[in-house]
Amino acid sequence: MRSNGLNKPPNRIDLAEALRLRLQRGLTYQEIADRLGCAKSTVYTSINNVLKLVDDPQANRAFSENQVNILQGTERVLIGELLDHEKLKRASVNNLAYAFTQIHNARRLEAGMSTEQVDVHVAYEQLCERRRMNGEHIKTIKQRLAELGVTELPPAASDEGE
Repeated sequence: MRSNGLNKPPNRIDLAEALRLRLQRGLTYQEIADRLGCAKSTVYTSINNVLKLVDDPQANRAFSENQVNILQGTERVLIGELLDHEKLKRASVNNLAYAFTQIHNARRLEAGMSTEQVDVHVAYEQLCERRRMNGEHIKTIKQRLAELGVTELPPAASDEGE
């Protein structure tokens, strides 16, 4: 007699939920199967197919939870490598600098900081500061000229920068 499939548990599961229950909550395969309404073998097979893709889920979770600190430590080590004359003789400075840049940018991203166009932002801030300083200098010059009785400025010394 053939089963009509009505009593058969589903062989597809919410894999993200199953992984969360297993890795974050520590549930057994049977407990996950009971919660998801499927066979224990389905849970076991599905989860282990994913876990084959990662070498050590606990280590990966620990890394994920501490990634910013790990990347900061790696930056510190790489800076030490960049400053070690003996190691510089054996390694390419470009390779060390490239590695530092990659780790630095990864840490900034993990910390929620921008990694793009930082140089543009710095140049913009410098330009704004120069304009502010120029504006102050122009005001000072105009005040001094007024004190000296000069009422009109030559065309080259117009109000640009204010």
